[in-house]
Amino acid sequence: MRKLLTTDKVNAANDLESAVRRCRGSSSKKSVHCAASAATIEDLKACGLLPEVKDESAWEGGFERGFALVKDRALAYGFVAQRGAAITVNPDLLKDEQIKGLTDLLNPKWKGKLLLPDVRTMGDAFWPMTSARLNLGDDIIKKLFVDQEPVLSRDTRQIAEFMVRGRYPIALGVNPLLLSQFHKQGLGKNLKTMHFPEMDSVNSSSSTLWLVNKAPHPNAAKVFINWLLTKEAQVVWAREVETNSRRVGVEPGNPAFAVPKGGKLFQVDAEENLPEVVKTQDIAKAVIK
Repeated sequence: MRKLLTTDKVNAANDLESAVRRCRGSSSKKSVHCAASAATIEDLKACGLLPEVKDESAWEGGFERGFALVKDRALAYGFVAQRGAAITVNPDLLKDEQIKGLTDLLNPKWKGKLLLPDVRTMGDAFWPMTSARLNLGDDIIKKLFVDQEPVLSRDTRQIAEFMVRGRYPIALGVNPLLLSQFHKQGLGKNLKTMHFPEMDSVNSSSSTLWLVNKAPHPNAAKVFINWLLTKEAQVVWAREVETNSRRVGVEPGNPAFAVPKGGKLFQVDAEENLPEVVKTQDIAKAVIK
């Protein structure tokens, strides 16, 4: 992946743009052909690699942060920073009750009234609960998922629909994209999203670039990657996918799950943190019968 993003020796932007125009010949087909037939890095430069891609100041946390997902810091690149699953509440059912943190959900008054994704199998639960477990201790899993006798679901849409229909006052892991679909129909607009520090995290969602071994057109992949990571492409990606780019100056596509400015949250989907995620699942499997 690092080789695909190498732009260290690219000439000035205006020289590069002239080369790109010559290569493309005003034809996207010619551009792809140019990339596929490039034999050297110099050939490839003329097909569209952009110096701005590796600019550290162009990315929240710096360009290099995107390589933190895997241990070798080379095979994958994360260009999205999506805040982890949150608590969704229905104010109409809470009345005057105040929920200020995850431990508030352990109050006996909420016993049997919580809607939670199954922490044994659902990422919407085992990711935030990994962060919670590291902050509050392993027993938070049993206290919340067993002692509180919550309703567990393995159906993402069901969780969102139950909350929209007012079946439960509090839920974990309501999918923001599904909720957005209901909002467009005028439904569920009373629901509120709450992020608690003790379970906060960040992930790259599914917006991750991976280096595929023995790809048929590696040079074309170079052009695509260096286009995708431009500001212009990230604006489109964030808007259409409804996600949040790490690219500076790109409006969040999902503001409710944007990482706070300067926030340093637990990167739950990093390979180095996988053992902790697995431990969360193992604890849940042991206590939930």
